Amino acid sequence: MSMVSAQVQILEELRGLEGLNATVTAQWPSRKLSGPTIVVQEISNTATDVPVVDSLSYQVDVWAEEADAVRSLFQRTDEVLSGMGWKRSFCPPITRDGFGQRQTARYSRKVDKRFLRLID
Repeated sequence: MSMVSAQVQILEELRGLEGLNATVTAQWPSRKLSGPTIVVQEISNTATDVPVVDSLSYQVDVWAEEADAVRSLFQRTDEVLSGMGWKRSFCPPITRDGFGQRQTARYSRKVDKRFLRLID
């Protein structure tokens, strides 16, 4: 079976959030951000011992100028990914970097490639 990825579905779900005032992209910023930004990147896509099961992991970075804006945007983002069935495995405190305040989180699950369904 071929390799699968859920990045497109995650991006679509986040872009579909009502009233979302943020850019949602798969590209890490290369210049100053023009407003709140959510970046979704696939960080792991590996085969398992079961030929029809892969293990997927995604990193989500949420940026905004103010920490409260990051918290609010991250909460909505986390609700979307959790609602899709992804399990958060990493979420350090908000940091400041060259682009503003940032919250990073990682999500992962195994996927049954026959049915494109998340499994444990």
